[in-house]
Amino acid sequence: MNADDEIRRLLDIALENDIGPGDVTAARIIGRDQRVTAVFVTRSAGVVAGIDEVEYMAEKLGLGFRALKRDGGDMGSGDELAVVEGRAYDVLCAERTALNVLARMSAIASETRDWCSHGVPVAATRKTPPGCLFLDKKAVRIGGGLTHRMALWDKTLVKDTHLECLRTRGLSHHEAFQDAVTRGERPVEVEVESEDDALFVAGLGADIIMLDNFSPEKAKAIIPKLRSISPCVRVELSGGITRDNIREYAACGADFVSSSAITAAVVPLDMTMRVQE
Repeated sequence: MNADDEIRRLLDIALENDIGPGDVTAARIIGRDQRVTAVFVTRSAGVVAGIDEVEYMAEKLGLGFRALKRDGGDMGSGDELAVVEGRAYDVLCAERTALNVLARMSAIASETRDWCSHGVPVAATRKTPPGCLFLDKKAVRIGGGLTHRMALWDKTLVKDTHLECLRTRGLSHHEAFQDAVTRGERPVEVEVESEDDALFVAGLGADIIMLDNFSPEKAKAIIPKLRSISPCVRVELSGGITRDNIREYAACGADFVSSSAITAAVVPLDMTMRVQE
């Protein structure tokens, strides 16, 4: 599955949902012949993200497009991000969907860059609004974060529910871990909730161990033990990590942390579109 193709498909659906059979307001009040130039402007400072997506939507609607900022660049309040030109009707049809994408992706990229500034790589999770997964993951990458696995088809991640399913077959707790690590496609990541399970999974040769809901103190104490058992193991910290405690988790020595807060809890940045006289 190609993430770029999925993003374009999502944008097609978003435009179709908003425009439907046509913008009745613009059609009656503006008509379909007037041509205008409009500029997208941010009222917030942060990291630019979503320019490529706005360009795709503009071209799909037959509009000329010129980027004034590029994804990953800095923006300040009042900065102009991009210009579109064409029929006023089509510009108005693109306005809200384009602003929604720009505002959300830029908010995620900005939040991610802030989290990554604390000295540990930060990864996204799959806790995103339905349909937004690939856009959100791209915004995280633009902000300097990690996408973790893109979706269920990308990499093996054994979670507690997988183990519960295995135990319904009559396997013991440790047998379920062993079965999962043995049968999983490499690299195998395993989520654990206790120190005993973490040490056991390290001994099985798991490639990545996710310490879920460990306090910074517990995580810092166990990570050296895991690497003494399996020197090449990578350690992820997840669960309960917030903007307020990211510094403490960053000091634990993990390879990376993951949090849904950089996608699920963001507030879209304030942006607008202005039609030029």
